[in-house]
Amino acid sequence: MELRYNPFEAWLENEDEKHNENESYDQSIFEISNILNNCRTYSIKDLNNALLTYCKATADNNENLLSTLFLNIDGNSTNFDLFSADLKNIRNKFCAIGFAETNTHPNCGETYILPGYKGYYQVTRDEKQSGTGVSLYVHDSINCTVMDNVSDCSTNIETLFLKTTNTIEPLIFGVVYRPNDGDIDQFYEQINEIFETLPNSNVFVMGDFNINLLSNANCSKFEDCFLSGGYSPLISTYTHERPGTKKSCIDNIFTNS
Repeated sequence: MELRYNPFEAWLENEDEKHNENESYDQSIFEISNILNNCRTYSIKDLNNALLTYCKATADNNENLLSTLFLNIDGNSTNFDLFSADLKNIRNKFCAIGFAETNTHPNCGETYILPGYKGYYQVTRDEKQSGTGVSLYVHDSINCTVMDNVSDCSTNIETLFLKTTNTIEPLIFGVVYRPNDGDIDQFYEQINEIFETLPNSNVFVMGDFNINLLSNANCSKFEDCFLSGGYSPLISTYTHERPGTKKSCIDNIFTNS
């Protein structure tokens, strides 16, 4: 059986009485748990087939589908063109696409174009040539403003948050990168301050957190931080795999919607 991250499964199994008493609250937990239990990896072909099935079942043409995508791109100069080519083959227009480790300063961000999207770049760490930089690309139909109060670049955390201005309700898209060489306790302190600033709904936080959720070691504090802030993970399977290394789930997308 494939190893899977689901912080809600044991709670649902062991809290039958509470489930009956708090049906509406527990229903949302059940739905998130179901998403995590059915999370899987897709080839582009499989993803397109799944999107087609969804459209047929809902009579939707994907235009109303709120979707986000995240990738640690490991350097725009090396991998952006390959990603752009793959994106063209996906039959979906994502609302927001987040990148970490772009190694690209905002002055150079306009060099990297995704047709149909507007790009926003955070500054990079001056002392690093690689392993720094986050960016967000938002669909052309969505207007956004940068949330400077929760967007930052430091040795412990790199963030960029955007707030939509032309949607029925404001949506917030954020990208977060936790550098491996940073102080993890300072990361928790800073991310908690961000959560306290953000609204209680319609927030999507994606990123590379460099904490493996498929390992019991060192993930409990991370889990407590996000769950207590009202954020649920949407990814339960491995997201990072390289030859000679163990598969891990260090990238995720969280939401409080």
